[in-house]
Amino acid sequence: MEIIKDIKAGQIPANVATIGFFDGVHCGHRDLIEQVRAIAAERGLKSLLVTFKTHPRTVIETDYVPELLSTTNEKLCLLAETKADLCFPLDFTKSMAQLTAKEFMKEYLRDMLNVKVLIVGYDNHFGKGGKEGLSQYKKYGQELGIEVIGAKQFQIDGQNVSSSSVRFCLQVGDVQKAELLLGRPYGFDGIVVRGEQLGQTIGFPTANINPAAIHKMLPMDGSYAVKVEYLNEIYAGMMNIGFRPTFTSVRKRTVEVYILNFADEIYDEEIHVDFVQRLRAEKRFNTREELREQLRKDVEKVEKVVKL
Repeated sequence: MEIIKDIKAGQIPANVATIGFFDGVHCGHRDLIEQVRAIAAERGLKSLLVTFKTHPRTVIETDYVPELLSTTNEKLCLLAETKADLCFPLDFTKSMAQLTAKEFMKEYLRDMLNVKVLIVGYDNHFGKGGKEGLSQYKKYGQELGIEVIGAKQFQIDGQNVSSSSVRFCLQVGDVQKAELLLGRPYGFDGIVVRGEQLGQTIGFPTANINPAAIHKMLPMDGSYAVKVEYLNEIYAGMMNIGFRPTFTSVRKRTVEVYILNFADEIYDEEIHVDFVQRLRAEKRFNTREELREQLRKDVEKVEKVVKL
């Protein structure tokens, strides 16, 4: 997939395009893109993905804090896996936010990007206000010389797949359902930092992690079975997200992982974590021995569910 960075007059070949933020590049996105590729092949045109580098709502609502499923770089890598021909990541600006759908179609899709056919996702809306839909887009397309086609809906277990549905799964800790909707495990990159080393005092030394992307969403607080990648090796792990209520009453959220069969010191190193299964909610134990016993049980679960 070629990523378009600069556009010169006549540079972009005639194409079939779709537009969206594509957060997480889930199964619904992939099905939409496959429809674009199929129609492009039928018409003898290129396939083009138009996306945005930043979430449009952060421009429209300056106090909006997104919970993203993918960073820009992750998203572009995932989009490249779809084998679309071209991708144009747009800088969403305040002036762009003021464009109507018709103005956006004319200035960007027709005049700049040479779009001949536009495939619109079932829940996709663009243009100022975001209230227009497929029938209006088709009308504008007829006036502008762009054929507009509504994409077929994609469902899993009778549910439409969307970025919002993936976020809901993470909000309730259902990382297995999130994996089903994404078509891959949900994960994140992070840097190992020095913590208070409380885990060592009970025989379960943990690596404290600072997520690399501050706006990337983490699942609901609790304990999880995970896979940890470090220097191209994969390890089973037990991750806790939360406030460590047994050790402290300070409300500081931490992310830490106990890596099974691993003893290296990896401070300041980057690791990748994929979620496998939620083990339990975070809770306060009366004694450290109670916590130690629970962690032993958690490790047994991890050994059963994490397949390496």
